[in-house]
Amino acid sequence: MRPSSPRRSATSRANGKLYRGSVISVGKRRSSLNDLNGPDALLRDESPAAFDCQLQRYAAEFLPRNSGELDLVNDLAVIRWQQRRLWTLEQDLVRDYTTNTGETEDEFKSSFLSLLNNPKLRNLYRHQDHLQVRYKRTLHRLTGLRLIASVPKAA
Repeated sequence: MRPSSPRRSATSRANGKLYRGSVISVGKRRSSLNDLNGPDALLRDESPAAFDCQLQRYAAEFLPRNSGELDLVNDLAVIRWQQRRLWTLEQDLVRDYTTNTGETEDEFKSSFLSLLNNPKLRNLYRHQDHLQVRYKRTLHRLTGLRLIASVPKAA
């Protein structure tokens, strides 16, 4: 990839100064979801107190030493919150399936594979996998920061 010309860079800067955000309602809604952290990540029926309790447990466990670590700890708490939300959705899907088919729990266990054909459940599992990867990466970044901070500086 070649570097931008000075003229192109100047044009991009000028256009960037003119940008005032999305004017279309769909774009506004999408951009409002860009940074879901902390209480902003909660749905209407979710308890801010329960989330704060979880965040405090994470802070007590990881003891963030600076704002960067605090951000990562917050991200871990949000990701775990989202995972729990998906687990609840999964339970609801399974409950709805067994209620609609009239199957007992034992019958359901034997026909679980048929439920996997449900696109909602497949998407749910895909999203759970994505959250698990995000959680592991964030935890890796946090431990990496701590390793870097623990290395003595050369004199």
